[in-house]
Amino acid sequence: MTCTVTNNTGQIFQVRTDSLNLVFNDKASEPVARFVKLAIAEDGYEKLEISSTESGVVIADVDRQEAVGFESVGRTVVLSDNTARMIVHIISPVFQDGNKWRFNDGERSFNASLLDGDFLIKINKGERFGKGDILDVDMRAVQAGTGMKTSIERSILKVHRHLTPQEQASLI
Repeated sequence: MTCTVTNNTGQIFQVRTDSLNLVFNDKASEPVARFVKLAIAEDGYEKLEISSTESGVVIADVDRQEAVGFESVGRTVVLSDNTARMIVHIISPVFQDGNKWRFNDGERSFNASLLDGDFLIKINKGERFGKGDILDVDMRAVQAGTGMKTSIERSILKVHRHLTPQEQASLI
């Protein structure tokens, strides 16, 4: 089965559907691109052929010029970008710069970057953390899609309050 594909310059091609599915599947297209480029990159090799061991029929072939076109076309697209104020429980603080902390929002656990510089200064000066602490934060969640995969990246932009278990009891 084939389908019609139009490229950026307006050229129209007939492409086998299974080939098109391969191109848009990140888990498959990246290893195939690496395999083709590595095979053709060897000195003395001008062409890569894949053939059936039973019949000897060539299933696919790629020459040195065509191998350049083997690239993963997976492109990340931002699907949503939202910031909301919320309460999160600290599961595991991370004091190594650039590493993500682990939090729970009452429903699920997740990793998030802590980007509030003022709050990080307090931590570096020795602000105490303990079991059951919660943070009142502005949480940014960016949902992105690459090919057929969707992911979400969370970051804490601002910590409004850091509450210990004793302070939480007074909120009720």
